[in-house]
Amino acid sequence: MRAKLSFICTSVILSAALLVGCEVNLPIKEMADAKAAISLARYYQADKYAPDEIKAADDALILTHDNIKNEKEKESIAAAVDAKAKAVIALDKALPLLAKDTIDDAKKLIAEAKGLYSDEFAAEDTGTAERLIADADKSYADKSWIPAYETAMKARVAAASARDKSLARIPALKSRLDELKAERDSLKNQNAAAYAPNELASLDTELTKAEATLTGNSIKDAVIALKTSSELIDKIHLLGKSALVQEKINRAESSLAQIKASPYAADVAAKTAEAEAKTSEAKSSLAGGKPDDASTSADEALGIIDGILIELAKKDEEAKNVAAMKKDTEPEPVADTEKQSVVDKVVAEAEDTIHYIVQWRKHKTDCLWRIAEKLYRNARLWPVIYMANRDQIKDPDLIYPGQKLVIPPAPKKKKAWELDKPIPIPQPENVEPEKDNSAVNTDQPAVKNESPADTTETAPSEDNSDNAVEPTGDTEPPAEETVEQPSDTTDATDNGGDSVDGTGDDGKETPADNPDETTPPTDDTAPSGDDSSHNDYTHDSMTVRIAAADLRGQLK
Repeated sequence: MRAKLSFICTSVILSAALLVGCEVNLPIKEMADAKAAISLARYYQADKYAPDEIKAADDALILTHDNIKNEKEKESIAAAVDAKAKAVIALDKALPLLAKDTIDDAKKLIAEAKGLYSDEFAAEDTGTAERLIADADKSYADKSWIPAYETAMKARVAAASARDKSLARIPALKSRLDELKAERDSLKNQNAAAYAPNELASLDTELTKAEATLTGNSIKDAVIALKTSSELIDKIHLLGKSALVQEKINRAESSLAQIKASPYAADVAAKTAEAEAKTSEAKSSLAGGKPDDASTSADEALGIIDGILIELAKKDEEAKNVAAMKKDTEPEPVADTEKQSVVDKVVAEAEDTIHYIVQWRKHKTDCLWRIAEKLYRNARLWPVIYMANRDQIKDPDLIYPGQKLVIPPAPKKKKAWELDKPIPIPQPENVEPEKDNSAVNTDQPAVKNESPADTTETAPSEDNSDNAVEPTGDTEPPAEETVEQPSDTTDATDNGGDSVDGTGDDGKETPADNPDETTPPTDDTAPSGDDSSHNDYTHDSMTVRIAAADLRGQLK
């Protein structure tokens, strides 16, 4: 239509130019006014709202062209004026309708934007659109159609911007929904139903609602549902934290009752009071809605209680060790009918395994070699303790206070008479002993028992001896015993003809199967050319066997 109007105007102008030479008066001003009025009507959508009126204006303008062509001056002027009038009519009809539709369209956009929660995500654009649409309504009421239309168009633009910004938030809201669902599932796995069943059920409902509203682009309802879901999750976390703190408090109170019932409660009374104070602080903070502070106080109380329980366990273990050691060191009376069993019991007790509790000291804290030096009198025997406790000692360099170690008997060490190469038997004076290059030096005389009073022999008491029964705990081992041998033993080198083959003065054979009734060789029989390493050894059951022989002699 606009192309047709342009064609008409161009034709009129050309015709006017041709007629100038013919001295025809053209209605140029009237034609220009008509053309401007028609263009204005079309700008405000007269083609849509006043189609008949705008067509009549176009027809009048074409008639003006025909009249000029036919040299009808007056008729052409009248036609141009009529075209303008019809264009104004079309404009007056179109403007109210256009303003009304534009205002309505803007209001719909604003409502759509607000439904997408533009108040939250595009508050500025939403406010601008609402203010402009109010002005448009006012202008429309004043019948100021053009200001009403133009203001409504601006409101429409602002509302569209608010709507687009809100729609852009949908992916972020869906991501937030997925996060809340994952957190809900985690709470269920942590047994939240045990301490917040109602809150968990409400959370399920709100998350379902949020998902449905997001699918329908009802962002405002979705945001509200997501916000409610987040608040419910926070509440469930708070309830869970409170339940955990309450569990700590219950554990602390139970342990405190156990401590007060201990026979050593008086020894830890000060620490117990401190733990009770921390427990009370935890209860007060929890009641005041401060679970974090309550958790801190409860942890401090439990730390103190753990220290107290360790201390009580040590005291109890020490008491048991003292009682066991006292029982071991107090011999029980034995009837005459149990003579042989007494001797066997003495030997068995000497070989029993004892226990030792690792101690901590500011200086010289226990380690395996110190324990070996204390119990065996020989620090080099620490591997014996290590091998006996492999189940609890993974690294021999690391032992811990409070460990209860098994202390096996010290390993047996061979005496001179237990060597693989036998000691030469002394021969009569007129018999030359058979030479044996591997035998012990026979130039060293055997020990002689001059008289019963001289038969007392003291077991070696050097630092590396292991003939004493090992103690328990930190107690030092008992000193070596001095045992008097029975008076009926006779030196193997006596001039009366006694020999080491078991024959005595009266020609009777001494029982060879009972070594306890013979005088065992002493360490003096060790080879003199040796580095006296054999002299450093002791037989840890030697003293016991001598004591057994002595007991037999006394009981006979």
